[in-house]
Amino acid sequence: MYKLTYHDAVDIFNIQKKYIKKEIKKGHYNDALKDINIAGFWAYSFNFLYTDPDIENFIREISNNILSPIDVCGKANTYAIIIKKCFDNRGLQQQYFRALAANGAEVLFIIIDDDHLCPDTIKEIDAYEKATLLILGNGDLSEIDKAKEIVKVIDRFKPSKILIHSMPDEITTFIALNAINGVEKYNINLTDHAYWPGASFIDYNIEFRNYGYGISLEKRGFKHSQELTLPYYPISSKYSEFQGFEKVPQSKVKIFTGGAYYKMFGENDVFFRLMDKILDISENVVVLIAGSGDISNMKRRILSMNNFDRVYLIGNRRDIDSVFDNVDIYLGTYPFPGGLMTQFACQHGLPVLAYGSIKMPNSKIEGLCNHCSDAVHTYYDQKSLLQYADKLINNVNFRKSEGLQVKKAMLTPEKFNSEFWELMNTKKNKWNWTKEDVDYQFFTQWYIDLENNYNHFFSRSLIGILKVKFLSRFPGYIPLLIDVCLSYALEKINRYFR
Repeated sequence: MYKLTYHDAVDIFNIQKKYIKKEIKKGHYNDALKDINIAGFWAYSFNFLYTDPDIENFIREISNNILSPIDVCGKANTYAIIIKKCFDNRGLQQQYFRALAANGAEVLFIIIDDDHLCPDTIKEIDAYEKATLLILGNGDLSEIDKAKEIVKVIDRFKPSKILIHSMPDEITTFIALNAINGVEKYNINLTDHAYWPGASFIDYNIEFRNYGYGISLEKRGFKHSQELTLPYYPISSKYSEFQGFEKVPQSKVKIFTGGAYYKMFGENDVFFRLMDKILDISENVVVLIAGSGDISNMKRRILSMNNFDRVYLIGNRRDIDSVFDNVDIYLGTYPFPGGLMTQFACQHGLPVLAYGSIKMPNSKIEGLCNHCSDAVHTYYDQKSLLQYADKLINNVNFRKSEGLQVKKAMLTPEKFNSEFWELMNTKKNKWNWTKEDVDYQFFTQWYIDLENNYNHFFSRSLIGILKVKFLSRFPGYIPLLIDVCLSYALEKINRYFR
């Protein structure tokens, strides 16, 4: 199998940038934008950088060539929120929209892509009389046309502040922002652990934990005066009903975990062996796993466990909020924790079992839940975690008491709304965090090892996007292409004869 290296990851990114530069020189801006998004996807996949001055300059150059700058005299208490992809109960668009509505702000809500994945969000926007919704994705508009439309509607709406919900493949917003003057621009830093473009286009960066705060100062070029701190709470769905647990014994102590499957892979299947040890504590325990990803790899690893018959895959759940109401304990994924899932557990008053690595500061969960008190802890040795698990499993009163303390540690929606409004008006931080010490090289290598050990997921995606272009653009990586194609063909054959 071809083993991707750190040098390979960076080299592919740099080659991609050369093609972007050529396309801009020819005036092929839409092609350049597509390739900027591809470069962003690749950088996000391995975290070998967190912003890139060349990409920022490419965005700026395209914007300067297609848009005329505007000067906006913003109206007080008037905001715009711009998001690329809208997902219900994921991300932070609903929290910030609700905070604006709670404080009586006038809101322009712009969705760049289509809205079919966020009917709940659309309902909330439609129900607020001071909101205006603009969806740009339901049509044949190019990214350039969308950027022009954003500038036009901002000029007409005249917000005093723009909130950006950025993503690694978000270019359109920043093309537009480059042409907009006179408005304060805030980024809601959801993807705080990874690459995203556009750092040089915004005035303030809102962080939800100290991990992202440190990275933004060290790797994204932000000044302390630009860094604003505000933890968040997870969104509870108002519209989904509990789907139940098929074949799961209801009388058992139910330990729940979940997220993208890749977050559980790595380090010689530590997570699966840890689940086995937890299940060894009592025959009265079952583990439920929600999520999606490489299902073949997941099933194979579960079957390697001694207690595989007490592990249940429950799929990708739209009723995730209700799932937490029907389980007893939450087990954080390892080696990569699930931020949203951990927060759901805390919000629902579930005690949390979290295993972490000192080398991986991103596995530390305290910043996700301990907003108001020190209730949740990451365990760095399995013996201590298993002792805690034993008490939670076998002592119902202790389990309920721990869950109550965890719930009290979380920021409430009402507190978030008031803290957000004060932050917007004063720009003074109430959460004064210190930077985490991050071993960036170790972090990047973890992603590269994941790529090499689990079927070249990111390389396969890159080849799928570029298709025949990959062959001409990256001739030095033909061995990688052959390996990916062979492994894909082998998977298809195995599935056929299974």
